[in-house]
Amino acid sequence: MTPVAVMVGANRIVPAAGIIHPLGSIELSPEDEHALRRRIVERALAALRTEVVQPTIFGDDALGASKNPPAAT
Repeated sequence: MTPVAVMVGANRIVPAAGIIHPLGSIELSPEDEHALRRRIVERALAALRTEVVQPTIFGDDALGASKNPPAAT
């Protein structure tokens, strides 16, 4: 869904785990799923604290590397 978010002009894009289960995975243990959800939420909070001037993807190696670094102001 990341390409769709870029196409519609979303300023901050935080990739999730998947379309069917964006904040989890049925293949993970409850502890691992909690850790995954925490990483996604922490990344979203960091995205909100970051000033951007163009669509910016906030990600990590586990869920998609960052495509556009935050623009300097």
